[in-house]
Amino acid sequence: MGERNRWSAARPYWGDLHSHCNISYGHGTLQYALSMAREHLDFCSVTGHASWPDMPTDRKEYSQIIDYHSKGFAKLRSDWPRIVEEVNRHNRDGEFITFSSYEWHSLEYGDHNLYFPGEDAPLLEASDINGLHAICEEFNAFVIPHHIGYPKGLRGVNWDVFSETHSPFVEIFSMHGCAESDSGPYPYLHDMGPRTTQSTAVGGLNAGHKFGFIGSTDNHAGYPGHYGGGRAAVYADELTRESLWEAFQKRRVYAVTGDRILVKLWVNDGFMGEVFADSTSPREIEVDILASDRIDYVEVVKNGKRLQRGADVEARRLSPDASGVVRAKLRIEWGWGDKHRPIQWRGDFQLADGRIIDVEPCFRGASSLSPEELERLGDDLPWNRIASREERGVIWESITLGNPSLLDPSTNALVFEIEAPLNTPVELRINGKTLSTSVRKLLEGSVVSPMRGWLSESVCIHRAVLQEEYCFHWVFQDIPEAVTDYYYIRVAQKNGNWAWSSPIWVSR
Repeated sequence: MGERNRWSAARPYWGDLHSHCNISYGHGTLQYALSMAREHLDFCSVTGHASWPDMPTDRKEYSQIIDYHSKGFAKLRSDWPRIVEEVNRHNRDGEFITFSSYEWHSLEYGDHNLYFPGEDAPLLEASDINGLHAICEEFNAFVIPHHIGYPKGLRGVNWDVFSETHSPFVEIFSMHGCAESDSGPYPYLHDMGPRTTQSTAVGGLNAGHKFGFIGSTDNHAGYPGHYGGGRAAVYADELTRESLWEAFQKRRVYAVTGDRILVKLWVNDGFMGEVFADSTSPREIEVDILASDRIDYVEVVKNGKRLQRGADVEARRLSPDASGVVRAKLRIEWGWGDKHRPIQWRGDFQLADGRIIDVEPCFRGASSLSPEELERLGDDLPWNRIASREERGVIWESITLGNPSLLDPSTNALVFEIEAPLNTPVELRINGKTLSTSVRKLLEGSVVSPMRGWLSESVCIHRAVLQEEYCFHWVFQDIPEAVTDYYYIRVAQKNGNWAWSSPIWVSR
């Protein structure tokens, strides 16, 4: 199989390389974090906070920050051997892959996470970015800048010292917001301030740097992959540490906010993450998208500016085939209700005819970072798993908390891709209630049921989405512009989820 066809058939693995728990400062045990990650991710890294060499020293102004961080650093250092042992214990080739990592803070150089490829992961000090790069050289590690959008000198990325060798990609989306550009979705809202133009991914790319994109949650409540907080996708040959590591180094990665939007981009025969020379003109740009909900639009970005926009799904004719069979996605979401009352759920989805092609988990942990609230919950911390899956039925179990604010969801969901006749009955049995409908009716609108009346937890079977609305293939031509042009794509779904491919660089 040729290289071009190889990536045409490839699928991504899904993970979160940056999340936290109580191994330093954060909440939830490492065992809980890794167990929850295994239920809905292919790989993860639970990151400890390790050091901050240029932390402010003015105790009058920053005493709380100094004490809080210093205590977390000391805790991680004292427990580090046990932490690495636990991370390695959860690693299973072909099932679930883990990496050891720790976070290094810096006002001057920006925050970085340091990752190790194998079982040995020393916890080492570094006084500056050169020290981090030296660790990478010695241990085949890499360092990934995160929340890059803050200003240089204030824990944002410092492009002046960026190393493509040691940082094959950067984190452009997390709970801090989106740092693709200064005008994209999800602005920075943390008390460290807004994002700044020069520190964004486009700022770094336009400065001549080459790096891929990932999303990570930076979740501090022990729930890697917390839905909506950011995730990474990587195209690798197999689910092993060695294969994932090779793919990381080759930048075969991309970022999503939450939904598992499948994204593929080629320029001529070059796949995302590649750097190559090609004098062909015009160039062939090919985009392949398999989304999790209705696609709003797909944009190809060239040299920091939108080149083309496509995917007007509203203008398409949507109809079943001659047999009346449709392929569609059904999203079942549950939660809401009292934010102080944990709710245990057991759901059973049944399709009377046809088949369930795929099931995508959209699982969340706790949204609150309050230690007191999470300690009060105890064993009622959010817990989600698919208990069984058959061709026409899926059973799941879950614990949810109500939404902590109007703009901070805490619901969970499963997205079913199905192939079935239009009139196929659909039944959901959940917490003693039965909702009966059909594929045809779900194409007309959603089905909603409060579980115990007003102000109670609820369940929603969202409006069905047809294949024509979530699949998009696009080929067009473009001519060279600069000595080296870079291309990437952004995908926007109607439900507010996004994806960004890593760039391709082509010189002439």
